[in-house]
Amino acid sequence: MRNMSGLTLIELMVTVAVLAILVGIAVPSFTALIQSNKVSSETNDLLASLLSARSEAVKRETNIEVEKLSGDWKNGWSVRIVNKTVPLTEHTINSGVLISNKGTLDIVRYLPSGRTSESYSPSDYLEVSLGDSMRLVCFSTIGRPYVVDGDSCP
Repeated sequence: MRNMSGLTLIELMVTVAVLAILVGIAVPSFTALIQSNKVSSETNDLLASLLSARSEAVKRETNIEVEKLSGDWKNGWSVRIVNKTVPLTEHTINSGVLISNKGTLDIVRYLPSGRTSESYSPSDYLEVSLGDSMRLVCFSTIGRPYVVDGDSCP
């Protein structure tokens, strides 16, 4: 009798079944990771726009606004000089991430001093979320934006 090497059909079926089980376990974790990365990316883009607007207000010695696009933060935002129609930058959201304002954050206006035109409390923040993943963009008393992982601003 000859000595044959290779896999039998049963061994191949068991291997495929084990692989299918492992993929089934890994996919939900991977989905959560993708959602978390999308939220992190949009949060960082929003934070960069806010910090840029603050810097531009000081540099240009004029008021700069960050405002929601088409009446809702979930559509994106624009950065513009107050009383000018052309935005300096504009960011639209295509990733399915939701951004909503909590409190009085319809427009964030930076003064030439780098402070915001309004004093924000911990209940005034922007919530960036997708699925179970959520990050908050909060504001210090002088208007410096910062990011918090969690459900409330300190």
